[in-house]
Amino acid sequence: MASLRIKDLHPVYQTIEHEEAIAIANLGAQTYLAAKEGLFELWNTSQSAEEGEKADVWRREGGHAMMESLKSRLAAGEAAQTRMLVLQASVDAEVESRIQDVMEK
Repeated sequence: MASLRIKDLHPVYQTIEHEEAIAIANLGAQTYLAAKEGLFELWNTSQSAEEGEKADVWRREGGHAMMESLKSRLAAGEAAQTRMLVLQASVDAEVESRIQDVMEK
């Protein structure tokens, strides 16, 4: 790491004593770290909120799509049930007819 030169720093460092310059630099470093962490938390929170909103939208859209899919499956199931009832009635009628034929003979 390169050494810091007073002339590269803020002009206030050129007008104060060495110990005070160190105190200001240390205070600046602490402030910088706290601000950086605070800004990251703020950014992270806003990202999390946006992602949460996106997830809610995706869940609603997915739920709607699933309901539409279930509606069509339910309709197909009801149609199959109706066909099965018609076939069962036909089989029952055929069985009844054959029983009658056998009873007559």
